[in-house]
Formats: sequence, structure tokens, C-alpha cells
Amino acid sequence: MGGNDNTSEPNADQPTTGRVSRRRALQLGGLAVAGGTVAATVPWALRRRDQQADAQAQDGRVATRPNLLVIFADDMRWDELPYMPNLNRLLEQGTHFSRLRQPTPMCSPARATFLRGQNPTGSNGHGLLSQATFGDLQHESLALWLRDADYHNGLLGKYFLPIGADRPAPGWHWWRAALDPEAYNYRIATNARVIHPRPHQDDWFLATAQEFVAEATEPWFLWYCANSPHTPLHPSPQNTGRHADVDWPYEPQPLADHPSWIRRRPEPATQEISDMQDYQRLRLDELADLDDFIGTMVEVLDRQGQLEDTVIMFYSDNGNSLLDHRTRVLGKHMPYDWAMLTPLTVVGGGFPAGVTVDVPCTAPDVTATVTALAGATATVPQHGIDLRDVVADPGAFADRATLGGMGGRLPAAEGRLPCSLVCTSTHKLVRYNPPPGGFADPTDDFELYDLVDDPLELHNLAHQPEHRPLRDELEQRLDALHNGEA
Repeated sequence: MGGNDNTSEPNADQPTTGRVSRRRALQLGGLAVAGGTVAATVPWALRRRDQQADAQAQDGRVATRPNLLVIFADDMRWDELPYMPNLNRLLEQGTHFSRLRQPTPMCSPARATFLRGQNPTGSNGHGLLSQATFGDLQHESLALWLRDADYHNGLLGKYFLPIGADRPAPGWHWWRAALDPEAYNYRIATNARVIHPRPHQDDWFLATAQEFVAEATEPWFLWYCANSPHTPLHPSPQNTGRHADVDWPYEPQPLADHPSWIRRRPEPATQEISDMQDYQRLRLDELADLDDFIGTMVEVLDRQGQLEDTVIMFYSDNGNSLLDHRTRVLGKHMPYDWAMLTPLTVVGGGFPAGVTVDVPCTAPDVTATVTALAGATATVPQHGIDLRDVVADPGAFADRATLGGMGGRLPAAEGRLPCSLVCTSTHKLVRYNPPPGGFADPTDDFELYDLVDDPLELHNLAHQPEHRPLRDELEQRLDALHNGEA
């Protein structure tokens, strides 16, 4: 497999209702635009790179160290990408990694993965598998590596859970950490004190990010950890009701071959589906706030003459459930792609425009790429690769396998056992840890999915005899990854 030109403009073939098929969005790599949610003209346009930048893009490298803007959505699903027009515009100017997954799809583990460049599980894993603070892990992190490379580092938004990082963590020069998730009546920890801003939190984040990029010494690194579209769902006044016409689809799911904790969940009642759709309209309104942040920051960087010197990255900490696999609404921490798949977009830094890369990637790759772009040095073993190498020769990574793993805390389906998993370009194998006394149901040990023919993971192949050789092969790859041998 390799990269391909797979961007999309609004056209007559795209839907005119407020719905996009999840399967169709996946086929398009998240680049479809949902009719009824996109303005006819987006409010900004990225400039095309000049001839020198184009030449640099040929070998995927840039001569100078860029500014780094990493935008981290909170609970955004891959199939919500079509509802963000500014992000879709950004996709046209950068490289889209459509198969990047979070190894442990949960708020705090995903943040630790970014700051450490490590999987939570396996050999040299960072070990944070629940909603916990960064703790001692913060003493060897990306912030320190970039500080030592003379970057000016800024943190804006939600740091770790439990929320409450009321003083700067090591390596951060500029600190604006949210202590509350509410849209109003919230607190922000700064370098010196806790403040109580009055504007809607998303509006305050946007204004504050503009201040940072205007005042920071270059090169700078800003990690914006948005609260959107995480609960509590209170979009800004300008975007409230923007998606009132969207009816997020729910279709009955044939799950007879899934583990017992999925099979025993009943089909959602009509009221549950209606409540889910109400939640989702608010989530999409919140994502409009995040999309406004993207559009405005591109405009600001362009006006200030910093856009050509800035790499912009966008992805999410995890997705969450909209009754997928009959799991509870807004739950997460499950081994399915509605939770794990968090596509990454990168603009600048020699990444070519209009390219979609569909080989398996993993969240530690983002850290490896940021570290390499900055000319920094990691001080702990790394599990990721520089994504510029993937862009340069995607075929070399077509057979890549990536590792995932989850503890037993806070899954979207009660009773889900801790597990480890491996993903390739075509399949996913999930292996559950046996509980004391063994599995109560003998089919609770494995899940195996064909990600090409069954991207929504509705047909578990793990216990079909004809797929046993593939299951055994993938289990060997899983063990090799877990033991640090691959």
C-alpha cells in the first residue's frame, strides 16, 4: 500500500442531508464533507508552499526547525471528520494518516503516550492505563526533550485526569491548564496563579493561543488539548444548534459471535437512540468550536508570517461510543476502531499536500515525528517512527503491525476483560486476559476482524476453523511486539 491523492471538495456526488455514512467516510479516509454543515466558502486559505518548500518536500525534510502546533481533540471519532470544514481544508494542504490508532483509547493514557512516545503496555511501556495523573513520568517527557532543544513550550487546555494540574509540569515555559471542564465558571492554572476567565472556555482558549504565538520566542511548541467534544457538552453560543438537522444513524448490529459482555447487551431502545442523537448534535456543535480554532489559528499564523515556519498536527486522544457494539453512549476504552482510530493530519515540515497514507500507524509515531522535527533527543525508549520515513516509502511499512492494550477500568461495556491487541493493514486480533478460574464463556478469549471487508468490526472470525492459522500468526506478532522483539 502507498500514499495516494485522496482529498475531496464538496461536489454534487456528496450528500445533501446532514448525514454521512460511517462506512463511506471510512472509505474516503475521513475526507468527505457533510452536506448541511459546511459553509459554501471556508474563511481562510492556506498558501501553497513556494518552490523551495516544494523541493524540500521531495525528500520529506526541512532545513530549519519549525514551530510546532499540536491540536489534540478530546473524544473525537474518526467519522466526525467530515463535519469540520476548516479541518478538511487543512487536509488538502497536508498529509493524512488515515490508519493511526491510539493503543489505549482513554484520556490520560493517550496523553502519556504523546508525552513519552511509548505504548502504555508491553516492553518499556509507560504503564499508565487509567484516568490518572502523569506522576513521575513527567520527569522524562517530550516537554523536557524540546526544552533541551531550545524550544519555547506552551500547554493550553486539559492536561491529565483527574483535572487539577495547578502548577507547571517540568519542561513547560508557558502554562494555561484547565482545572474544570465547564464552558463557564471554570478555573485556569497559569504559571503564577489560578485565574477565573469570564468568556466561554473555547473562546478563551482561542484568544489565549493567539497571544502565545504572538509572544513566544521561536521556535515554539504549543500543545492545545481541547475539551471538545468531551462532556459536559456546552458549545459556544455561535455554534449552538448548528447541527440540529443531523440524525446520526443507528442500525441493528449482528453481534452473535462477539464476547459475552457484548452479546448480553440488548439492542438500544428507541429512547436511547433518540438520546444518542441529541448528544451527537451537541458534540458536532462542540466540534464546530474546535474547527473555528483551526481556521482562526491558520489565519493568525499567516498574518504574523509564521505559517510557512509552522508544522500543524491534528488528531484525538480517542473516540467514543454512539451505541456502537451496543455499548453505552459516550463510553470509550474498547478495542474497536470507533474508540481507537484517530486519524492524524500533518501540514508543513516537508509533508506533501493532498496525500493520504493508509498504512498502519500508532500514536507514538506522533511523538517520534515531533522529536525528529525539533532536532531533539528522547531520553526513554521510543515505540514510534518518524512519519516522514513512512511518507517517503509507504510500501516499506505496508506489512507493519502496531500494538495496543487496555486495562479493565471504565470500559464502555461492563465486564470487558483486560486485553492486548495487534493491528495490521488488513486485520485486528484482540486477546483477552483470562480471569481467575478461566473464561466463563470459551469464546471470550479472542476477537479477530478483517478490517478491509468488515471495517465496522461486526463479524468476529476468531473461532472459525478456517481462520485459526491467521489467528495463530497474529498472536505470534502480538507476542513479539509485546516483548519488544519487533
